Amino acid sequence: MASPRKASALVGSALAGGALLMFGPFTPTATASTVCNGGTLTVTTSPIGEMDMPVNGNLSGNLTGCDVQGFQGTFNGNGSCNDVNVNVDADLIWANGDKTHVTGPFHVPGGPTPPGTSNTLQATSGPDAGSNIIVNTGPIDNPPSLVGPCLGATARSITIPFQSVIIG
Repeated sequence: MASPRKASALVGSALAGGALLMFGPFTPTATASTVCNGGTLTVTTSPIGEMDMPVNGNLSGNLTGCDVQGFQGTFNGNGSCNDVNVNVDADLIWANGDKTHVTGPFHVPGGPTPPGTSNTLQATSGPDAGSNIIVNTGPIDNPPSLVGPCLGATARSITIPFQSVIIG
């Protein structure tokens, strides 16, 4: 049989443990993500047309609704006015000046009524390194303005709205 002192210590420990459970139970937490809810992607490319060909160029833009002020980078791959598949190498620029380097495949559907799409890039350095960056874009802005340049194989610039970018 436990002495009154030991019994008191056991009851006190049990009550303290209950208080911890009552006021601070362990609950698993999800990894924090940054979600940007808009913005614009501007792409300047080597001339493209109706035929699939090698493409390269620059991309830049801004993101809204989050602590990422903008981004800039390059891409290379193959594409036409009907479909572009490239590899992106870019930096997300945070409000505090930090940079997250991202890389990976990026698809931009084209054609007369291009749909939006979702791409996943990998953060390779900086804040959130090792995490996925999910980029959801809307359709290309103003596809009718690209008809002439696409037919003449001189299309060089497009703008695409971001629907959301999820970091982490």
